[in-house]
Amino acid sequence: MDNEPAASQFCGYHGFGIKCSEHNISEISLGSDLYHVKEILYDNFKSIILIDKDVDTPLGLRPNDCPRLQHGINLETLPLNFSMYNVNLSFHYNCNGSPPFATEMQCSGDPKKKSYVHVVNRTEETDWDVYMCDHEVETTVLNNQLDRSLDLLKFDELLRNGFELQWRSMDACEKCEESGGWCGHHDGLLCFCSDGTTSRGDCKVKVSFSITF
Repeated sequence: MDNEPAASQFCGYHGFGIKCSEHNISEISLGSDLYHVKEILYDNFKSIILIDKDVDTPLGLRPNDCPRLQHGINLETLPLNFSMYNVNLSFHYNCNGSPPFATEMQCSGDPKKKSYVHVVNRTEETDWDVYMCDHEVETTVLNNQLDRSLDLLKFDELLRNGFELQWRSMDACEKCEESGGWCGHHDGLLCFCSDGTTSRGDCKVKVSFSITF
């Protein structure tokens, strides 16, 4: 993570770019969209749980019961994959008509129209074009959170619990981590070792390396 120019030379896997916001919240960009980092799991699954910044609630503020999604999730070329513990939700705003397979959201930007949330692939799919919705967005949430709530009316809570991505280790980073090091980036891949030294390879065979700013 970084919150000052000097530290920006160091990051986790190159391209992830996790930074600290002015409110001391860890953030990452996926495409042009910002997400808050809820948790990073360094076990065998190597996963990260993210929350869309547009729906997350800063400390001290009352949660928005009806957050409106503006975009889907774009992983671009990052070495990230959606984990098996997610499920996709589709949001359809200001629709004409009432699809029987979807759950109506109790808030809408247009009092004459209705908005809906739908679990993708859990029910028989229907052509949404029939309902002429003004705006549609598909996103991802943790499947276990949906199973616990059993209520799409609580979609705001589902969104604030985030979704999980898994990252693919690069070969050089994998060797570093297997030797007990921490893979970072400083003008190229760098291995940070537990004794405070650094290496261009791994922590088993270390070559002295000094860092200057």
